[in-house]
Amino acid sequence: MSKKNYMLRKIFDIRIRSLFKNCHVAADFINGILFYENAVIHYDDISLSDSNLDSHLPNQNITRERERDNIYLVNIDGTECLIGIEHQSQIDHGMFQRTREYDEMNYLQQFNLYRSTHQMIKGVMTFVVYYGQKKWSAPRAYEDMMKPIPPVFKNYMNVASYPLIEMRYLDPERFHTQELKELITGLKYLYNHQYDETHDITVSHEIAISLAALTKNTQIYEKVKDKKIDMCQAIRDYGKENLRIGKKEGIIQTLIKQLQSKLRFLSKDTLAKIESCNQEQLDLLTIHIFDIHSEKDILRYL
Repeated sequence: MSKKNYMLRKIFDIRIRSLFKNCHVAADFINGILFYENAVIHYDDISLSDSNLDSHLPNQNITRERERDNIYLVNIDGTECLIGIEHQSQIDHGMFQRTREYDEMNYLQQFNLYRSTHQMIKGVMTFVVYYGQKKWSAPRAYEDMMKPIPPVFKNYMNVASYPLIEMRYLDPERFHTQELKELITGLKYLYNHQYDETHDITVSHEIAISLAALTKNTQIYEKVKDKKIDMCQAIRDYGKENLRIGKKEGIIQTLIKQLQSKLRFLSKDTLAKIESCNQEQLDLLTIHIFDIHSEKDILRYL
């Protein structure tokens, strides 16, 4: 990941965690997911809990420290529980193991209190909220990483999965806070290629900055941050950039297939150089493809 992409990813992570520190937003989100927009959880029923986790295993002399994105103490129908939210801007194949560890550490902290003070343990649940464009493909349970297991084991194996929320597929009307409506609507416009001039996407500057950071497009982010363009224009620019990149990638893949067919083999180094070509180099290779008889000929044009 480039430094610019890493910077924008961190900006998005920080801003989305900050948004969900607003307990009005958190309560609205949990209601929309668990209770289909019914206001079962009210603002007074939810409070931020400590997101820092630590546990010490004396027998193994191991101390673990972790930090959750957001976690809340929630009162549902008179019963207190802990609900965590982990935000993901990209697919993470280690997400299942991490959520298991977070929940286990929350339970361990409570278990230690239970042993010393008999304080009852609260149930823990973690949502993974994904904001990316590609369909989530990471494992959600150990079972996803196993060969088929004997059916008799299924009722005895601890292979619970985490609840995954793919944000761009949600209906914004399930929520009441303006921030969530704008965030979901903006994601839908970003990823559904709706860029024409007739669409008007009105979002706050804070949400616009978060969406611009999510695109990992530095130029769009800087313009939105400085209010030089609105979100409508940012989405149109993002769409045009995606189309340009998509066309270039298509040309590269076609060229690689033609060269592989002609030369029978291309080394990894040569493939990498072709894939990183600029437009001028691609044009040269395309024009002179009939003059290319070896990898040295390719490198000569690059």
